[in-house]
Amino acid sequence: MGRGMLVHRTKPGRIIMACLPGGQSFVLITEHLPKIKLMYNIGYGISLCSLVVAVIIMVCCRRLHSKSNTMHINLFLAFIMRALMSFIKESLFIHGLGLQKDIIKEENGDITFIDEGMHWECKLLYCIFIYGMSVNCMWIFMEALYLHMLVYRTLWTERNGVKMYMVLGWFGPLLFIIPWIIVRATLEDEL
Repeated sequence: MGRGMLVHRTKPGRIIMACLPGGQSFVLITEHLPKIKLMYNIGYGISLCSLVVAVIIMVCCRRLHSKSNTMHINLFLAFIMRALMSFIKESLFIHGLGLQKDIIKEENGDITFIDEGMHWECKLLYCIFIYGMSVNCMWIFMEALYLHMLVYRTLWTERNGVKMYMVLGWFGPLLFIIPWIIVRATLEDEL
């Protein structure tokens, strides 16, 4: 196994390998990856701080309580969840691949997954991370749908409020995540 090789042993006798391009390309990736990670961590950090301040202001100021701002607060909370999950994943996962107890880093730089497969903690963190990303996308859609309905169906939006949007925004992604979790749990090493 050469430098830059990712080895994933899913079952005894079954090995999946992904080779990173050798030579100059691999050097460029390894040279710039820490800078890229630093940039998106700084971006997520600034975004997280700004969103927390915005949510606190919107919740504390009584004059800002409205249906539209309730939608904005939920969108901001979805972005906060995504940023937090990104920080958690970045701090707990080694090279973004798995928890320390799920991988073995060999002397030559290869990363090998343990033979038993990943532990439930790693799978749970990854599922929560995917849920956070899905909720984030769903809340962008909910905000757009609310604004669309506000413009084209003003009377309906005024009567029905935002409860339906809140339920769809937070629980809608579960319609996709739960089947994905079931398939992944039952057929993880088969697909």
